[in-house]
Amino acid sequence: MCINPQKLHEHTSKRHKDFKVSKAESDDFFVVISQTWPNLIYIPVPPKEPINPIYALKEPRRGFQMCSHCRRCTQGTHDNANQSQSFSSHRCSKDLPNPHNRVFSVTSVQTFGNHTSHGWFPVFDATPIASPSTPWRSYQARMDARPSPSLTMAITPNYRVFHQFISKERWPELVDGKDVKTLMSLVELKSNDPVLPHLRRHIHAHLAYYQARLDSHYVRRLISTRPRYTRLSLL
Repeated sequence: MCINPQKLHEHTSKRHKDFKVSKAESDDFFVVISQTWPNLIYIPVPPKEPINPIYALKEPRRGFQMCSHCRRCTQGTHDNANQSQSFSSHRCSKDLPNPHNRVFSVTSVQTFGNHTSHGWFPVFDATPIASPSTPWRSYQARMDARPSPSLTMAITPNYRVFHQFISKERWPELVDGKDVKTLMSLVELKSNDPVLPHLRRHIHAHLAYYQARLDSHYVRRLISTRPRYTRLSLL
């Protein structure tokens, strides 16, 4: 819908109650808007000829009757074979009689607001308006296209360190067939853990501290906080 820039505080109080705008802030906003777009008016003048549908307004509606004389759009009938009651009763000019030769054409319409004073204006069609592509929409589309996560336990390819250790301790036999979520809840350290709430942070700081003081590349990689097998064995 179209918003009155001079009454931003009224719009937010009715439709965005969690977003507070004072009267002073609303007045300051209108001053900036007026300086940037001095010809901006409210209510907007509806176009007389069909235009492309406007994004952010309500989706176009089909089957309206547009007057050939005043170009006003009124509600149509189910098949628009005859004039609707709204078309027949509307006046093209307040002070003049309606022309006898006026006819209607069927069109899709949009409106700038919900009030009757906004009126309807013609648009080319009533097909759904595609939302403009934004980085956030692209990110959401990629996230929705991801396959569902598998609950099958993964076996690390690092057989020389991690896999040999857990095989020797017979961990695969102990957890085989168990629910992954249940097992994770047993070993997960949460921030509100009553015994060791900050253990993960302390281990990370400990490894980072000593890693920065070693010259050997291989030793530094061995105790790095990044390798997968070190993180899993500690956390």
